[in-house]
Order: sequence, then C-alpha cells, then structure tokens
Amino acid sequence: MKVYVYWNLTKNVWSIKALQGENRGRVIAHAKNITLKDCEFRVSEKGRQWVISNKRKTVHAGVVGQLISTESCLEMDGGKAIHVTYNPYKYKSFVNRENVEEAVMTAKQVIMNETRAVTAYQ
Repeated sequence: MKVYVYWNLTKNVWSIKALQGENRGRVIAHAKNITLKDCEFRVSEKGRQWVISNKRKTVHAGVVGQLISTESCLEMDGGKAIHVTYNPYKYKSFVNRENVEEAVMTAKQVIMNETRAVTAYQ
C-alpha cells in the first residue's frame, strides 16, 4: 500500500497516512519503526514557508512509499546507506546528515526508527 509517513510530535511516533484505498487521506496507523520501499521525500514549500513565518510546526514534510513493515526495521542488502535529516529553517528539502549540501529526493528503501532516525538506501 502506498503511504505518506511523518513524525507525529504529539504522540512521538511515526504517523502513517494512506494514499490509496478506502482510507485514502486518513492516518491508518502509528508505529515506532517503519520500513518503506520505492520512496520519495516530499516537502510542501507552502507549508515550509508557513512554519518559517509563524514559527510553529505543522505537517508539511514526509516520505511517500510502499509500506513493507511496521514491526521492525528491515535493512536492505547492499546499497549505499544515507542518514537523512530535515529542518525547515535550514533546508528546503531532506538532506544527507553528513553532507547537508546533498539533497535527498528518492530512495529504494527507507528505514525510520523510534529515535526519529531516517536511513535511506540508494
């Protein structure tokens, strides 16, 4: 199932929103660990500008992909692992944590864990 995943600041877990099916547009689950495949990192520029001007957080950035698991983090065999971060006050997109000049737009697989760590496998 294709989903949109973002960090829920209120519940301190990942929120999973369905992008297809009868629950399209609704949060269908919360999880501490998530594995997605065929991923795209998305940032709403309009939402980012709202956050910057109002100095308040709102959901405007997340990862779209096919849901693989919410039970544990299933690491990909092979592929380059990139630790990803996002800060609307510093960056316009998700970036490589080790090289913030490098935007991260897509990944074959993304693993998100309960410490908010996001790892993309190219």
